[in-house]
This record gives sequence, C-alpha cells and structure tokens, in this order.
Amino acid sequence: MVVDKSIPSLFGPGDAETFGKMAEALAQTGYGALTDKVAEKLFRIVHCIAFPIALLVHPGQKIFWTMDHDAIGETPERHSKLLEILLKVLPLYTNKSLGLRRGRLKSWIYSV
Repeated sequence: MVVDKSIPSLFGPGDAETFGKMAEALAQTGYGALTDKVAEKLFRIVHCIAFPIALLVHPGQKIFWTMDHDAIGETPERHSKLLEILLKVLPLYTNKSLGLRRGRLKSWIYSV
C-alpha cells in the first residue's frame, strides 16, 4: 500500500467538490462515470505510477503496464482510456516526450 486508504482524497479535502472535479476530468477524457471511490483509486494509481516512470524512463525504453479487470480498467476500452490519462498526467512529473501504442490485450508505453 502506497497511501493509507483512510485518507479520503490525495487531490483535495475529499468533499463533493473534489470528487466533482475528478468526475469532470474523467469526462473530458471520455473515460465515463465512476463512483467517487473508484475515481479516487484511478487517480491515486495513475499518479503513483507516473512518478517512478518519470524518474526511471529513458528515451527508447519500453514500459509495460498490465492489470487485472478491476474497477479502473475492467474493459479494453477503459484500459486504453486509462493509459491516455496516464499520458496526460506524466507531464506533471517529467518533460520527457512519451508516446503510446496499444495492442488488443496488452498496452505499451514507449518513450520517444
């Protein structure tokens, strides 16, 4: 566990406004509606993955992200959208140029 689950949100005070902003951000990506708890989980995971990627990735290095079919990536379409969200979050942690290539069952992130 990276963050204690008793903390309601890492992205605000954990009130309706915080979760409303998360829902708005997800809607802008076309991800779709999620419960507050699942939206928080999605953002926690994406940010916790983006930080070490930003520190460790080198140009040309391939990074593979596989996951089970839990609430944040339960369909191939949502998995693809999740990877797009990751690519939008990565610039918060690095100025390295990164690209994305998707497969049917597997998704790849490439540094360019």
